[in-house]
Amino acid sequence: MRLIELRPPADFRRAIIACMPKSGSTYLWHTLGGLPGMRKERLVPGFRRREQEICVERLKNAEAVTSKAYTKWRLGMARDEPKPAGYVAQMHLRYSEPSGNLMKEYDIRPIVLVRNIFDIVVSVRDHYRNQAVFMSMAYVNDDMKEWPDERLHDFIAEMVVPWYINFFMCWQECDEKLLISYEQVMADKQAAVRKIVDYMDLEIPEGGIEKAFETSGKANTRKNAGVSGRGSELSDEVVEKIRYKASLYPDTDFSLIGL
Repeated sequence: MRLIELRPPADFRRAIIACMPKSGSTYLWHTLGGLPGMRKERLVPGFRRREQEICVERLKNAEAVTSKAYTKWRLGMARDEPKPAGYVAQMHLRYSEPSGNLMKEYDIRPIVLVRNIFDIVVSVRDHYRNQAVFMSMAYVNDDMKEWPDERLHDFIAEMVVPWYINFFMCWQECDEKLLISYEQVMADKQAAVRKIVDYMDLEIPEGGIEKAFETSGKANTRKNAGVSGRGSELSDEVVEKIRYKASLYPDTDFSLIGL
């Protein structure tokens, strides 16, 4: 039977978790992607040292997959599956006018995920040592991951933290966003996901959020020691360097990232 191409329904939702690296975004991505009818998408063409931006080709492919899934469901060919509700992507996306235009064109809702910057420094250090040195924020090679903690902390404060400050500042220019922190998510996961669901105007059946937590709990989220307060091991000198960088934007409230 030839499929009739149908547009996704008006209540179809798209979102991007625009996240600080090491902010628990993989866990949140698996959770939102596990909601009934939701699907996980990757909208970047590659990772490692590449700066992450929305790839139009992958975006169009996500739309095509969506249209086919909805068409099959609408024609009764996937009745055992929930009605397609939307998709969610995850990337270390800084806000820009081109990205904003794409999100408006495709009605993509940004969920901006941040974390305490001092905890992030320690988590980034562990990422270099235990996972990979490939990140777009600064160039790191294998020799550098053997540096003593203090030297690595100082390097991250000087070379990597500016990217995080840039990320936070860029998203100040976007009015249509949901800004949420890792600490808020971990303090009450149910409330945080419900807040995101409401922001996306998603209709989730009873028990849907609980089922999504079960799915994300089974997924490999590549977590480091995802606990708050690890930044307390940073030296006063490193802390002061980070605070100084934020102080260059005196009119911005950085309290959500611990500053």
